[in-house]
Amino acid sequence: MAEQTGYLFWLILLGASLGATFDIYNTVTHMEWLKWLRSLLDILFWVVAAGAVYFVAFVHDNGKIRIHTLALLLVGYVFYRLTMHSFVVRSAFWVVHLMDRVYRIFAMLMRVLVLVPLHGLWGGLAWTTAVVYHLGCKLEDGAVWVLSQTWWFSVGMWIKKSPKMQKFIDGVRNNWEEFGVIASNWLKSLLL
Repeated sequence: MAEQTGYLFWLILLGASLGATFDIYNTVTHMEWLKWLRSLLDILFWVVAAGAVYFVAFVHDNGKIRIHTLALLLVGYVFYRLTMHSFVVRSAFWVVHLMDRVYRIFAMLMRVLVLVPLHGLWGGLAWTTAVVYHLGCKLEDGAVWVLSQTWWFSVGMWIKKSPKMQKFIDGVRNNWEEFGVIASNWLKSLLL
């Protein structure tokens, strides 16, 4: 007799617990950022519910699932709906509201403490690199101009000081027309 009373108690308690569990996770997954969990939690709920019913039936009735097992689960669920449902749902909504507030505060803190500084740092880094690049281009242009002036100055001094170069330049200057005729004849011979 005590065994059957325990079995009745556990099945009614299990029916009420399954109803409360369903209400809680159903309420919590209505939050916008948890809707993706709903399908997974549905599957998990029914697997756990089936396992719990079988476990209670196994412990108290050698694993036999009978009509009165399902009826007692239904009695437990109806008892829960009549007595505790509104309290559980209100509590779940309160938890959802609290979780939503915590989530929003966390998101705001992340935005203020992480995203805004990173955005500012990125903007400052982009501006700094643009300025450095612009200054580098100007510095390169100046260095190229100085080097070109120095190179032409050096070549000019070398040409003026070298007797062989002076002789070659004078020869080219004096025989420029003849050099043009020789170059023209050479090109004609290559092309024809």
